[in-house]
Formats: sequence, C-alpha cells, structure tokens
Amino acid sequence: MVRAAIVTKDKYLAGLLRLDLEDMNYECSVFDDADECRDFSLIFYDTDSLPASHMPDGAIEISRAEQRGRGRFLHRPYLLSELRQAVTGGASGGLVMEDNSVLFGGESIRLTEYERRLLNELINAGGKFVSREKLLRSVWDGKASPGVVNVYIHYLRQKLERSGKKVIAASRNEGYRINPELLEEADNNA
Repeated sequence: MVRAAIVTKDKYLAGLLRLDLEDMNYECSVFDDADECRDFSLIFYDTDSLPASHMPDGAIEISRAEQRGRGRFLHRPYLLSELRQAVTGGASGGLVMEDNSVLFGGESIRLTEYERRLLNELINAGGKFVSREKLLRSVWDGKASPGVVNVYIHYLRQKLERSGKKVIAASRNEGYRINPELLEEADNNA
C-alpha cells in the first residue's frame, strides 16, 4: 500500500482528502509540518495554510489560487477525477474507474451501467482474454442475446479509442481483453 502524507493546518481539508485517498487504497497520515513527512511516497502540501517556500520537492500543491507551474497541483475545491489525475501525475495512459465514468487520457468519460460493468470485468481480468459467454453471464446475468456483448464493446471502443490508442483487443476464439499496457500504466501511476 502506498503511503500518502497530507501537510496542512486545515483539518476539514485533511479529513476530506484522507477519506478520498483511503478510498483509493492509500495509507494516509496528516501533518502540520513538512519536515515530518520526508519518507512518504506521495505528499500533498496545502499552500493556503502553510508557506509555499517550505513545500517539499515533488509534493502535490493544494491551493485555491491558480496553478503556479511548479509541478503537480490540486485546485480547491477538487473533483475526485482531479485528485486521481494529480496522484497519477496527469498520466494519460491508465484506466481509472470512477462511479459512473472512467478516467482515461486525462479525460473523464461517462459510461452507462452496462458499459461500466463490462469495462470493469475486462479490467479485472488483468489483460487476459474473457470469453463472450463469461461476459454475457457476468454483466447481463445471462439474460441477453449473445450479440449484445459485441454491441457494448463497440460502444466502449467509440468512447475510449477516440485518440487512436487501441484499448480493447478481440479474438474470435478467446473473446475480448484490455490492452495490458494500459493496466501496467495505471498500476505504475497508482
């Protein structure tokens, strides 16, 4: 588990950020002095309550002000997708599932319930092929025609492959899978 430090004197911000980061599987600690958190992999530093001159190198700056161009930044108040993007360093590669959308290529893409369930099944397979039959059973509880899988794969491709990057691969005999490189990028940036 990745350890995250939140450096702030704002207890409300610390509580919100801690909850969101713990939901993303980060172990969080809160400090009011940056000197105490040098050993952490991920550091959030609130320049609204602490001097910007004390911010550690590589820390994610949190502020109500506009970005100052000094590395990673999180504007207050933040959206969960913005927090995820700040954590990944704005990486454009990996797929990050959210409630009703997926963060991909720095963009939050809205998904229908079945698109989300289908994409989740493919991501959980870890880059291995998943048969159409298994997808039909797990996503639609076996209560749809076999062609529905192909239709929803088409919908996902339209939404995710606009940049030209291949996201979903197909095999006539094996089914569908997520490009394993995208899963590695998401893991490396988490």
